[in-house]
Amino acid sequence: MNDASQKQAAQELMRHSMAHILAMAIIRLYPNTKIGIGPAIENGFYYEVDAPIKLTMKDLPKIEAEMRKIIAEELPFKQIIIPKEQAFDTLMQSGQIFKTELLRQIPDESVSFFKTGDFYDLCRGPHLAHTGQAGFFKLTRISSSHWLGEKNRPKLQRIEGVAFNQEQDLLTYLESQKEIIQKDYRKIGRRLNLITFDDDIGNNLMIWLPKGDIIREELKKFLFDKLSKLGIIKLSTPSLAKFTLYRDYFEDSKVRDQYLALIKTNRNEYLFRNDSFFHHAVVFKSTKKSYRQMPQRYAEYFDLYKQNPAEAPMDIEYSQTLQTNIFCRADQVEEEIGTLLGLTRQLLQFIGVNDFQILVKLSDPKLKSTKENNPKNMLKLLEKTLAKQKLAAKIVASDYYNNGAEIGFYVKDLLGNLLKISTIRIDNTSASKEELYYINNDNLKEIPVVVRFNFVESFEAMLKIMLEKNEGIFDVWLAPVQCVIIAISEKFHEQALNIQKQLLNVGLRASVNLEPETMQNKIRRAENENIPYMLILGEKEVNTNSVSLRQRTGQELGLIRIEEFIDRIKDEISQKAF
Repeated sequence: MNDASQKQAAQELMRHSMAHILAMAIIRLYPNTKIGIGPAIENGFYYEVDAPIKLTMKDLPKIEAEMRKIIAEELPFKQIIIPKEQAFDTLMQSGQIFKTELLRQIPDESVSFFKTGDFYDLCRGPHLAHTGQAGFFKLTRISSSHWLGEKNRPKLQRIEGVAFNQEQDLLTYLESQKEIIQKDYRKIGRRLNLITFDDDIGNNLMIWLPKGDIIREELKKFLFDKLSKLGIIKLSTPSLAKFTLYRDYFEDSKVRDQYLALIKTNRNEYLFRNDSFFHHAVVFKSTKKSYRQMPQRYAEYFDLYKQNPAEAPMDIEYSQTLQTNIFCRADQVEEEIGTLLGLTRQLLQFIGVNDFQILVKLSDPKLKSTKENNPKNMLKLLEKTLAKQKLAAKIVASDYYNNGAEIGFYVKDLLGNLLKISTIRIDNTSASKEELYYINNDNLKEIPVVVRFNFVESFEAMLKIMLEKNEGIFDVWLAPVQCVIIAISEKFHEQALNIQKQLLNVGLRASVNLEPETMQNKIRRAENENIPYMLILGEKEVNTNSVSLRQRTGQELGLIRIEEFIDRIKDEISQKAF
């Protein structure tokens, strides 16, 4: 075992012991507390308890103080092996009904307890030699839970903490958590009135507020402009279709389980789509295609609905997706993928991401290889295209990709969760199932290869990453409010409104602050809202048909005529990222 592994094992041992110390402290402070489970987790530990009173964050310092007393007492962790029947009696006498239930699940005739002072806990261990060896810790959170994670079981409280063997590691971790709170996309989004969430709609379903929707629509126009320059045609097709369109694919349970339930009418059954391919296939075969017309590239923004497995944090996944389906000849696949890889790299750079992971999923080599889908040939093709872009990827086998391969681009959010940003899939079989063909140079029917490109897997995920990276400071072209006119007194309100109208007429997103507050407060508000430009209007400015220009950084740029400002900001807007 290397040094890093040894350090990790030592910390996990310590954190497991800290969970026992936490439970012991709670029972000391709140007798008759019933305890559930208390494992070590990443960066810390937790214990689920049913205390005689409802614990709150205000109780954590008191519990921490009791834990430190226990640590100072240097109480040994003693393992005791006793017969199962005796263990039942011990737990029943102490009223530990949750531990009794766990005991019933142990098949052994003898079971392991750990005794620390007067505290007993059903546990296999191992633990520290004594409580004095515990590390540096802090209790961080109280949340509600259900016994064994089942909603129909008793409700418990989960007290969580973090712990490290070195004090500096704890301080570094706590400092990083402050940054996470400060850069939390929900907090930033709500503060800037970009997004919100509502339990009645779905606490994980993002609601785009008017300012946020401006950002989304500007992004959609900007990104599709990039696609249109590649000859990609924009489509708009229905969000649902008759079940007959998907029937052949529902033989695969992995596909079936992702769809929402059928919508039944008097005549038909419908499904909400989670992919635009089927609709685009209908468009492709609506007219006859020659090999000279290949590739055919269609793109669409669509609302994606998926059903998640029961253990997922939310039962329905919704996002708005930008998907392109490219129907091409086999000899065109490599060039198409190379172009899409370059475009995806530009997108990641645009949203402020330099560190990303690429995961390539190929069909399982154990599965029968076909002419259309040979994992070795597919691997050679992908390795070649990735190497040209100087991109490294992790390659895995999956029976789910038995019709081709997938290249997924993943980014970690502040909490370390992997978010899929873009996907390129090579599909060698669906075109055949949908009876798609083009006429080749021998005047024969030939089945195209389909390259499915999710340029943006989820605008919601993309905004999350952007807010974490830029903290709500958007370039001028993307800012929901590009400039605000601030009148220093009421007598300049009419002129301020006239300037706003002039700016709106040339397509700028301009607001005006006519609130009865000081100019300093108005400036501070505009800076807090990350508005790129403030146009200050007073006597001097009115007399010279100008404004005093100020940036959100606090830099004052002096007097400028309105026409000059319009030219300046339009020039800045035209210089978009990629």
